[in-house]
Amino acid sequence: MNKLNENTLEENQDSYSNISPKNQKLLLKNEINILKAEVQSFDATIEQEIDKVDYQREEQQKIVNNSITELITSIKKKRESIMEQIDNFYTDKKVNLAKALEDINRLEKLQQNSTNFINPKSLQKLTKDFIYSTNNLLEKTIHFDRKDQCLSGEIGKLIKPLYEIPIKELSIKFDNSPKKIITSRKGFIVLETDYRIIELESGKRLISTAKKILDICRTYDNNLAYLHFDKDRFICTIVNLDIHESSDTILPKCNIDSSTVMFAVFKHSIIIGSQKGEKVYFYDITSSRMIDLENKSEIFDNKSFTNGLCVGGSSQIAIFNSIDGFYHQFNIRENESHNYSLYDSIIHKLNEGREIFCTNHNIFIIDEQTWTATLIEQDKLIKGFTLKECNITDIEVKLCLIHLNDPKHICIHYYPNSHI
Repeated sequence: MNKLNENTLEENQDSYSNISPKNQKLLLKNEINILKAEVQSFDATIEQEIDKVDYQREEQQKIVNNSITELITSIKKKRESIMEQIDNFYTDKKVNLAKALEDINRLEKLQQNSTNFINPKSLQKLTKDFIYSTNNLLEKTIHFDRKDQCLSGEIGKLIKPLYEIPIKELSIKFDNSPKKIITSRKGFIVLETDYRIIELESGKRLISTAKKILDICRTYDNNLAYLHFDKDRFICTIVNLDIHESSDTILPKCNIDSSTVMFAVFKHSIIIGSQKGEKVYFYDITSSRMIDLENKSEIFDNKSFTNGLCVGGSSQIAIFNSIDGFYHQFNIRENESHNYSLYDSIIHKLNEGREIFCTNHNIFIIDEQTWTATLIEQDKLIKGFTLKECNITDIEVKLCLIHLNDPKHICIHYYPNSHI
């Protein structure tokens, strides 16, 4: 500060060089008096600031204390919620285990009572279902996943690992990665090569042809359809899997790259398009008319449903319906639960009439009544595998899984289709 004043005085002295010495002294004295007054005025300002310092310190400390108190309150609430979840989980498990003990007594009485009218096969199924559900109940558990950084008030969450165990597993290895896998009334069907279609579980050959098979799909009635190209036309062959008869439909010329073609077959129509999303057509079988459809998205994956061709892009799922090809997007919502169950998350939903659409990274459970698709990340379910397809009957549920590290390795997991 002194140095600044000295420089200021030197500058002022230079500016006074053209003024007489007497006047210079008067002006300099006047400026010094002004500066003294300004310095003296700091006394009150500094004293006022000293008085404020303690208040300001207390205010900042209060803010810190309030923030910590809010954080502690939030953490306590989270703790109470998690404690309640733990209590409810183990209370339910205890109740269900007690019911299992009662069920054992009931089963023993049924087996011992020679006069009961229950069908032996029904008793056998009842016993198997009991053993399966009880084993799952014994495996059912939860654990606390602690969050190391809890400044947001999040201390962690409860994780309920997938506990359902398949009653049977089938492992199949191919020489090359299968081209496509679909579900049908005969189980899973595989486009093994460009010229061969087989039943996955039995390995039985369904189709062997000299013409290149471009795509396969499940028809509206759970049979098989496949597509090939001949003389500038796509030919759709529909195979009745029960009586092993087939019929061909030759489609009108359309501007689709045969290397990216996709299609779906319905009772009165066929939808055909490019997986690049460039062109999609609706073919009315009755009138033999081909109509261009409006496509609003890129297409990475596709699957034929009972009433439409479902397509998936990078961030959306949509369907071209089988009546007129109308395009409708689904509203995607993420599954907010951190606890997954094959039965709760998938099997029960399929039994309720919903559809499943699988991509490499996600599983979508689709409700066509509400136009919503619930997203489940693939790695949240069966570790080390990607779910490709589901096949569901009144008796059992089969999951077709592809090994993450070896796409030539296919596994089928079997589960009883019972409400456990």
